[in-house]
Amino acid sequence: MLVLVLLPLSLSRSKGRTARWQFWSLVFYPGSVASFKLGKRRAPYRTLGLEGALMTDDSTLFYSAVAAWGTWATVLCALVVVWAQNRFAKRLTCLQLFVQIAAQYDSADMQAVRRRMADRLLSDLSTLDVEDSLLMFFENLAILSRKHLLDKELMWNRFVFDVPRYWCLLRHYVEYSREKFGDMTMYEEFEQLSLVFSRQLRSPLGTRIVPTNFTDELLREFLQYESRIGMGR
Repeated sequence: MLVLVLLPLSLSRSKGRTARWQFWSLVFYPGSVASFKLGKRRAPYRTLGLEGALMTDDSTLFYSAVAAWGTWATVLCALVVVWAQNRFAKRLTCLQLFVQIAAQYDSADMQAVRRRMADRLLSDLSTLDVEDSLLMFFENLAILSRKHLLDKELMWNRFVFDVPRYWCLLRHYVEYSREKFGDMTMYEEFEQLSLVFSRQLRSPLGTRIVPTNFTDELLREFLQYESRIGMGR
């Protein structure tokens, strides 16, 4: 909280018929104290007398306080406007980034990768003949999601079906790669994103989600769907 205090420093005589008043303000904010001179006021000493000089000083003090509070109000309004603009810009960036990610996932090249992957897994669910491009796509998707750079509801709407199923289908390959290369961090972002989706108990609209037990039959049905992707399902 900002606190503005106006302090009259002194009433000093000067040569002639005038006395000089000096005013300073203290602005308190967390961690520091700053002071700055608002201005000087010359008041006729002999003409108005001491009482008149004090009245003139009170008026100056009041208007100085009003001006100072007006300045701070303007600064506060400017900060609010900047904050709102930055928030809108971030929101727009998240939406644009998601559109690009979704377009990449549904691109002709990625659909071809998904078809090849589905055909191999339909032949053998434990195959190690896996294209890493799909895994890396889900890994990067998970990182962007964790950093809150993608809209949560759009993420849920587009990937809540595919990500947990692909993780179940490719988990054996990930475990094999981790053991082979001695790196337990391989594709951990993908794994975590799958857990986030699987543990979600309600949709963004509040509908209760029944946990799915991914049997081989359900996974093969998903693979058959993927094997026809981009070929007129």
